[in-house]
Amino acid sequence: MRPGIVASARWEHIDLERAEWHVPGHLMKMRHAHIVPLQRQAVELLRDLIGHDAVYVFPSPAKQKTPHLHRDSLSKALREMGFQGKHATHGFRGTLRTMARERLGIDLDVLEAQLAHAKRGDVAKAYDRTTFDDQRIQVMQAWADYLDTVRRNEDNVVPLKKAG
Repeated sequence: MRPGIVASARWEHIDLERAEWHVPGHLMKMRHAHIVPLQRQAVELLRDLIGHDAVYVFPSPAKQKTPHLHRDSLSKALREMGFQGKHATHGFRGTLRTMARERLGIDLDVLEAQLAHAKRGDVAKAYDRTTFDDQRIQVMQAWADYLDTVRRNEDNVVPLKKAG
């Protein structure tokens, strides 16, 4: 998801029992509602985050203009870990698109559906209603499992820590 949507995620849109995040159309770039399958790892983390009477998944940690985490907080965290000029929060979308295709062999149409990209071409826009829901559930779990494998192989991982 785009960083601003993640930062402002609401608990009312998350169904942990069905492992889905239902993002309303008015929040999406293309104005179409989108369902994000949640991997078991994400569900476990979200269960740990559930707060009493919390509206937002990531409430504001300090007094600020927004009642939820500011979208630039994610970028700031990357900058503080030494990634300024090397990676941006929106770049995680490209990372999924590239690595899931290249390393996991995921079908391009399924990845495009997961990223909520618009169909290309007038015919596809007019007639193609595929959402690849079942495949997207499998893809996102495979992606999470792949990231866990990469993380366990510490020789291939750059540690995320505060630059200094």
